[in-house]
Amino acid sequence: MTDAVAAHLLQILEYKNDLKALIQTMIEHCKSERGYTTTARVLAITLMTLTNTWVRDYRSVNADEWTDPGASTPPPPPPPAADLS
Repeated sequence: MTDAVAAHLLQILEYKNDLKALIQTMIEHCKSERGYTTTARVLAITLMTLTNTWVRDYRSVNADEWTDPGASTPPPPPPPAADLS
């Protein structure tokens, strides 16, 4: 998942100058409520794409415990209760 997000970030950065020109043109020439709303949405989506952060390695234990081959694994869940009816 992280690689996919990073790839999108790199792809959008390839179009940095085009995006800047587009947003600048929209700010200068869109003078209606619909134009302002559309410009704001384009800017917001661009900023979210550039600033979102994602956890690279989400684990519930410390890295040294995760990589330790001698670390204990949790016990298996108990078997279901027998039906005595």
